[in-house]
Amino acid sequence: MRLKRSTGVVGLVGLSLYLAVACSGSGPEKEKTSHQQGHPVELVALMGRMQVYVNKLYFAGKAENKALFQFYLREINEAMDEIVQGGVSMDGMNVSANMKAFGVPSVQVIEKRIGAEGFVNFEEHYANLITACNSCHKVSQRGYIEMTVPKTPVFDNQNYTKGEFSDMAVDTDGD
Repeated sequence: MRLKRSTGVVGLVGLSLYLAVACSGSGPEKEKTSHQQGHPVELVALMGRMQVYVNKLYFAGKAENKALFQFYLREINEAMDEIVQGGVSMDGMNVSANMKAFGVPSVQVIEKRIGAEGFVNFEEHYANLITACNSCHKVSQRGYIEMTVPKTPVFDNQNYTKGEFSDMAVDTDGD
């Protein structure tokens, strides 16, 4: 039952992330959308930034580096919040509402589970996130965008291993 529930939540996160990416693609579609306060939201840039952070989240989690893991969760949440607050709508699809309904809660679930269980089930939680992304791609007619669990870090000049500061408390609210 627990696996089915997490897979469903992760699927919803994936769907919302995919919709955001699919709606921000190249070609005649707009890359910038209007922010409620008049500033453009660069959806493609935000989605790319989240992809980098999700990659780094994996390696921090694999190394059981709690502080680094929490840092990347915060960065993912900030990017999602920018989309949620941005009033992003593309091709008649409310990307902000999808992110608020699916993306934000899914990351919160991963954060809570790792907080409660530690990293013992990290691979399962991360795999559920990737499955959700791919399920979303398929539902959105973009099955050709297939995410995988990373094999190498996006950047090779960062140490993810657990060290002196890896159990340090991280301000997850960004304050």
